[in-house]
Amino acid sequence: LESAVSPLSSLPKHGEEDAELGKKDLEAASAAGMEWVDVPRIIVSQSRLQLLCSILRMETCRDSSFAKVNTIARRLCRIDANRGYILAELASVARALGLDAIRD
Repeated sequence: LESAVSPLSSLPKHGEEDAELGKKDLEAASAAGMEWVDVPRIIVSQSRLQLLCSILRMETCRDSSFAKVNTIARRLCRIDANRGYILAELASVARALGLDAIRD
């Protein structure tokens, strides 16, 4: 999944503007046998984002899993439609972890 969302890292972050490709960039890519393509802005359903963020609630969530979920979530947040759902799910995770800590 981390590899599947890696092209999203080339999208501008929230508040940044899309960078225009110059003729020099296009020619350099062409000379290397590559071409520039638009990165599709994937919108993930709220239920899938909830499943992704629920990994953080697991007691068995290791640092490596946390880092992967963090990377995936940051890349998906570059798409406005995903950002609100991810923030809501992360708030839910934080709330649940806080309640668990209070109970313990």
